[in-house]
Amino acid sequence: MGPGIIKNVLSLIIKVSLKIINKIKKYFIYYSTYIFFTILYLVIFI
Repeated sequence: MGPGIIKNVLSLIIKVSLKIINKIKKYFIYYSTYIFFTILYLVIFI
């Protein structure tokens, strides 16, 4: 186990977590706009 292997593993973990964060961000934006329009719809039609 050299320091190079540890460095590679760390960079891999960082890349994977960044991908996951980007996916979560996309879904979060999608759901928040969906919830916003649902609330708007309820406010207008009730």
